[in-house]
Amino acid sequence: MSKQNAAPAAGFDLDTDLDLSEKFARVEVAHDADGKATAGFIIASRESEQYRAVTARNRQQATKRGAVKSTRIDTKTDEGAREYDELLRRNEFETAVAVVVDVFGFTTGGKPASFSEQLVRDLLTKRDSWKSQVLFKLESESDFLPLSQLT
Repeated sequence: MSKQNAAPAAGFDLDTDLDLSEKFARVEVAHDADGKATAGFIIASRESEQYRAVTARNRQQATKRGAVKSTRIDTKTDEGAREYDELLRRNEFETAVAVVVDVFGFTTGGKPASFSEQLVRDLLTKRDSWKSQVLFKLESESDFLPLSQLT
């Protein structure tokens, strides 16, 4: 077989639709004794409108804050460093909330909890580790790609 007629090497097929804006991944936060997920979050990818909107909002707020001398954060001081740390934490939290598009397995009063932004805020406030899991999964692009792209 000549090189021209050889089967293509495995890799990343550029002809495949790689639009990840409508791709979702599961973040499992509770499991039964057999290891099966019993509760968690469904999140949108970094290519989603949700992610793009929240990161744009965060950048716009930072730009405005930096443009006004009285609202700039002096990170050379302890107070400024704490303020900057709080700002980063707030941005991470808002990003995590924004990309959660559904939940599964959470109950209240013995009935499935209804999805809402407030529910997500409450859950991620109470369990910081869940926020971290959402953000970690968000960075794992392979969880959003079609399986054929991973082989």
